[in-house]
Amino acid sequence: MLRISTAYRPKGKAFRYPMPNCQKIVTDLKEKFPHIKRIYVKSAYQHIPDWYEKSLLNHYEGTYFPEHIENAGRASYVERNQEMINHSKYCVVYYDENYLPPKRRNSKRDLFDYQPKSGTAVAYDYAVKKKTEIINVAL
Repeated sequence: MLRISTAYRPKGKAFRYPMPNCQKIVTDLKEKFPHIKRIYVKSAYQHIPDWYEKSLLNHYEGTYFPEHIENAGRASYVERNQEMINHSKYCVVYYDENYLPPKRRNSKRDLFDYQPKSGTAVAYDYAVKKKTEIINVAL
């Protein structure tokens, strides 16, 4: 079984910009390489309604919720992405290294903004560290 993780980050400030859909790219690859398995790794809800799971299984060969991210809070997406990368040979991303999310503050009392990393940048760096083969469709 060949697993491929997908992640994307928009160019610009909003998700409204046209970009390739990484899941569609993997689906197209699956037509040529039928041994590819598309697995949807849930990050927010361990239990989902049956109708939603059936909907996911129209587009994926499986879905699961990793137990170790149950109490991860805001970090659940990072941990979910790491889970996908850990179990994938390839990582398909839409990653523009020049994009930075808007600056923000930790709280209203902070005097200075900080520059957060995007979730895709964190996933990309993790995939590089794990020596996962990366297919960046933004290039």
